[in-house]
Amino acid sequence: MKDMGDAKHSQNNCGVVSVVLGILSLIFMFFPIFGSLIALVGLVFAIMQYRYSKNSWSTAGFWLNGIGLVGGVISSVMFFRWVAEIGRQIQQASLAQGQVI
Repeated sequence: MKDMGDAKHSQNNCGVVSVVLGILSLIFMFFPIFGSLIALVGLVFAIMQYRYSKNSWSTAGFWLNGIGLVGGVISSVMFFRWVAEIGRQIQQASLAQGQVI
């Protein structure tokens, strides 16, 4: 009879979760911060799968979540720079009209 610990380590559950979260992180990477958080959780699952079994699920999870994390960080930085620029333009427009915000 198989030991329960061995059966747990031979499964690909963490790898499958990692790949699913990686795909979701790619879809949601254009939403500031949200895609990055999904990718971080997916990377944790990829690391867990890699420790149990170094297979294609863990590799795919690393790549998908890594790309999602980088894209999410870039998207977040661009979004917050855009928000800051809009705020600066509103402030300049109000100063030009003589109003103080």
